[in-house]
Amino acid sequence: MVVRSMAKPKTVKKIADEAVQAAEHAVVAVSRQVKFNVAEYPVSMYVSRFKDDTTDRYFVPEYQRNLA
Repeated sequence: MVVRSMAKPKTVKKIADEAVQAAEHAVVAVSRQVKFNVAEYPVSMYVSRFKDDTTDRYFVPEYQRNLA
């Protein structure tokens, strides 16, 4: 007969408010705001940029060809 002991549940320690505030201040000190614009153009705009298929080629990598 195998007897297994019941493990005691681990207690969760509460983090001190001072430690939480110190961590938040550390994050704020190294964080920065990033702004960027995402523009979606119609396909006709891209096509108009390439006048000749042999000299003005637009390269699409193999891994992105399903998206194009």
